[in-house]
Amino acid sequence: MFPFKAQLRLWATTLLIALLFSMSSTPAPAATFPDVLGNWSEQAVARVAALNLITGYPDGSFLPDRQVSLLESIVLLLKTCGYNPAARQTATTTGRASGALQVPWGQPYVDLAVTKNIIPEDLLAKFSPDAPATRGEIAVMLARLLDLPVSGSSAAGGSNSVSISDLNAAPAAYVPYIKAILDAGLMQGIGDGSFAPQKSITRAEMAALLARMIDLDWAGLPAGRRAEGRLSSSSSGKGAQNIELVSLQGAKRITLSPSLTCFAAGKEASLPEIMGGQVEVLFNSTGKAACISLLEAAPQAVSDATVRGSVKTVVLGVDNYLIMSDLLCNQRLLPLAWNAVVENGSAKQTTLTTGFQRLRAGAFVDAYLAGGKVVRVVPLVTKQVSGTVTSFDNGRLYLNTQPSKTFPGWFNSWDSARVVDSNGQGLGSVVAGDNVQVTYLDPVPGEVGTQIPLEIEVTNVQ
Repeated sequence: MFPFKAQLRLWATTLLIALLFSMSSTPAPAATFPDVLGNWSEQAVARVAALNLITGYPDGSFLPDRQVSLLESIVLLLKTCGYNPAARQTATTTGRASGALQVPWGQPYVDLAVTKNIIPEDLLAKFSPDAPATRGEIAVMLARLLDLPVSGSSAAGGSNSVSISDLNAAPAAYVPYIKAILDAGLMQGIGDGSFAPQKSITRAEMAALLARMIDLDWAGLPAGRRAEGRLSSSSSGKGAQNIELVSLQGAKRITLSPSLTCFAAGKEASLPEIMGGQVEVLFNSTGKAACISLLEAAPQAVSDATVRGSVKTVVLGVDNYLIMSDLLCNQRLLPLAWNAVVENGSAKQTTLTTGFQRLRAGAFVDAYLAGGKVVRVVPLVTKQVSGTVTSFDNGRLYLNTQPSKTFPGWFNSWDSARVVDSNGQGLGSVVAGDNVQVTYLDPVPGEVGTQIPLEIEVTNVQ
């Protein structure tokens, strides 16, 4: 039998391991946290739990009002910024100096925090890992971790910080960092216009802060853990439900976690309720979609304009554009709506997995616009015929080719097509004797006179 004190130490160690397990084990989604259902932090908790940034306890609870300790806050901030010194399994690689802070767990994270000068100097002097972290301390550590620009004067501050009424309640050395965090939009004042720098931070508030870091692209998430796109369709197979996530780059099929949670306007929603909308998908450590949040509901967009022409290029990035040359040889810079799609030009409409990257330069398309943005692009199935222009009569252009079911010998409404040289530069007109290549649509194959000319390229112009 162990002495009583030895048993007490064993119980304490077991309890500590259980608490640590709650921070490092596979997270349970918010739907399984009975104490966050309906809580203001429910969506934020679900998002960060899906990413294993902060998790629940073994009994299935989250304890949103529980205070976050100083040690926990250091680990959480470093993890969210993409640091994982624990994976290196060595203190020397994190630069632990002689006499560094000793903590009961998370030592590599604390070593890195000391090395990077993240912890405020006053906390280093009286470091207590289990002490509740305050909002002011969190602001200083996060501003230093993100290397935010900080003015040397405590009087400086941007538009977000000038309205805060109680910055003088924080240590003077903290004020520039708090202002930097406020102006970056990472933290906000509380309802009465104060910041409450001495107030401890709760697990719900920490979850909201980590979620905001994700929103503002300050989080260093591992590759493949977050995606945005439009929910297109769903299907079930081999016991798992799949869904198609469509972006301007294309479409991919993803597998849904059995414990998936969905949100719209901060509240839980069903998958059908957010179908067709622009969403954020967060994947758990097994690569399954664990949390889907609606960013923008599916619009009821009705096209109000159409541009026909050929593709010059597609620009996909922060801003997305389709650059076209229309049938008047004008270059058109057309912004793409987030839900823009490329349809199959054939009669059978199918989902294309290559998106706008499929569009090749020179291909003719119809671009449908709504509110000035492209919402749909339909590639046109074109044909070509070459010959010499012989004459013009009653709006027809005649070639020296013999008309057949395969090739037309003349075109109606030829003057609606653009006329270009071999370099694609616009020409004023075409005349008899010109050698040309005509690109055209053939909506009723085999029927004479139904062909629609799109481009007449004069090949003998140097």
